[in-house]
Amino acid sequence: MTAFWRNSAGPLLAAVIALGAAPARAVGEFECGGAVEADTWRLWENQARDLIGKALIKDGFKAQGDTYVLYDLQGYMQNLASMAARCGRTDNLRAIARFLAPLFDELVDLPDGAGKAWVCRGGRVCSAANRLQGTEVVLTSSQYLALVMRVASALLPLAGSDAEVRGFIDQAARTAVAHLDRWANGKPGLRIAERLPSQPASVRDDSSRLFYNDTDLWMLAVHA
Repeated sequence: MTAFWRNSAGPLLAAVIALGAAPARAVGEFECGGAVEADTWRLWENQARDLIGKALIKDGFKAQGDTYVLYDLQGYMQNLASMAARCGRTDNLRAIARFLAPLFDELVDLPDGAGKAWVCRGGRVCSAANRLQGTEVVLTSSQYLALVMRVASALLPLAGSDAEVRGFIDQAARTAVAHLDRWANGKPGLRIAERLPSQPASVRDDSSRLFYNDTDLWMLAVHA
């Protein structure tokens, strides 16, 4: 459990536990417009949004430069965004886009001139000892991009009539394409062509080079 949940979200955690401990619900309560959706949005708007915004975006990323915030945001918000998309909650999708957009302002130029990226400068994981400080952590970036592209794709029908939505979609798509292009030509790039013909006997040492890992999964999600 992260320091965020331990130190910052006592009321939210209590609310989630209370929601999970509620009496058994009828199947219809899980449909769009049902009690579960209503409870979820109430929890988000009254508690979770401000807690996550302060603990992760303000205190975590903007104050400490902790790019693992990107990882946490995707974990906490992917299902929320998917529910909004499935139920056609365009106002909620707009609000989610507005909530996520400030992270684009944290992109910085990479030292090698290869483009812009989210570079980890501190926080609970990145340090000089593990050589992550001052680097791009591809897993966290790819997960965040998968989340923003899910929101952007759901908002696409509104792009013609809403300038703010159009701006978010454009920024999300440009950022995703730039990252995918850079990753495809670098060390963390997808190695599908190398892996497809591989068999168990192809692994001749302790290397994980032929493994299909979570970073590959999120890159494919962004491609999709």
